[in-house]
Amino acid sequence: MTGARYDTRLEALRGVAALTVAAFHVGQTQVQTPEGLRVLAFGADAGRGVVSLLASAYDWLLNGSGAVMLFFVLSGYVLRLSLDRMAGSGTRIAAVFMSRRALRLFPPVFFMVAAFAVVYVTSGHRLPASVPENYTLLGLLRSALLLDYRINGVTWTLQVEAFAAPTILMLWFAQRRWGSGVLWASVLILGAMTFSGEFDRWFNRNLSFPVGFWINIYAFVAGMLVVEWRQIAVRIGVTRLGGLYPLICAAMIVAAPHIGLGNFRRIFEVLGAVGLITGIVMGLEGWVTRFLDLRVVRFYGRISYSFYLLHPLTLAVLWIDRPYVDDLVSAGVPAFVVAFIAFVVTTAVVTPLAVLSHALVEVPFVKLGKRTVGSVEARGSLP
Repeated sequence: MTGARYDTRLEALRGVAALTVAAFHVGQTQVQTPEGLRVLAFGADAGRGVVSLLASAYDWLLNGSGAVMLFFVLSGYVLRLSLDRMAGSGTRIAAVFMSRRALRLFPPVFFMVAAFAVVYVTSGHRLPASVPENYTLLGLLRSALLLDYRINGVTWTLQVEAFAAPTILMLWFAQRRWGSGVLWASVLILGAMTFSGEFDRWFNRNLSFPVGFWINIYAFVAGMLVVEWRQIAVRIGVTRLGGLYPLICAAMIVAAPHIGLGNFRRIFEVLGAVGLITGIVMGLEGWVTRFLDLRVVRFYGRISYSFYLLHPLTLAVLWIDRPYVDDLVSAGVPAFVVAFIAFVVTTAVVTPLAVLSHALVEVPFVKLGKRTVGSVEARGSLP
């Protein structure tokens, strides 16, 4: 299998993760049930026989946290590959890497903030978290620069991405000088730090970073180790499992929320993501790779970043106009069916805007970075 095929499947994996996060957020819409106020897709259909079984299956597939961990692990792997393709002085590599990363991350965020501001004004200031100071020029600028995430809650993950970039760069330089032991040691140290709430509380209190910060950084570094894990997997004979290996790893991510062990759950998700990406990179053909080769999945892979950023726009409208959701559930429509319908509508509405953002913002700024920042590639090109 060629490197281009790897890239296509890994890109498609991002699309699956983005759609999973959107479906998860739709499921968090509150709905009035006979038992009281519940979230739409998680437990609202309890005690209804076959419907309950179908609802449970739907819930099992919606691991939003696992999808985010998958994003982070994949970013760690892809960014390490980008650095591995570079040659030249350390200063030059650092300047090109950070400049291109900024041009990749921030322009779509500015587009998203502008879209939120337009909806905020046209909806009569009815968006959730529509505190007036969030939509002043200063508030919008803070959101666009990822200094806070009050306008769009999903941008906390972009805060972590922005912080992870220099971390990955420093660890890559250290790994190049002292070997991959640096990465293994970093994973162990960061993994231990995830169990200290004091570190996370400091980041949340002083830098407006989300609680759970260290487990997210851990995921990026684990992604950097996919290269080493691939070599280990070959030696221990993982290839004998064939297409079952990535399928088992995907099942680990899906099952993680149901083991109920706090940070161990996140580590379980990270391990599943590392294994899944490794299986794809190793070219182990099976159900997972055939699914990732579908044209529609590859399409959402291409627009995944913009889709991920913009999907909370329709969720905000859904949460504002919740009564019609209550009406459907009260009429006897199973809550998970309502959640699925809302997800389809959300996807249909957001997709054209995401295509616009991808075509007019993402692609031009990525090309701008490659054209104006310069080249330090030893072989291939930056993703």
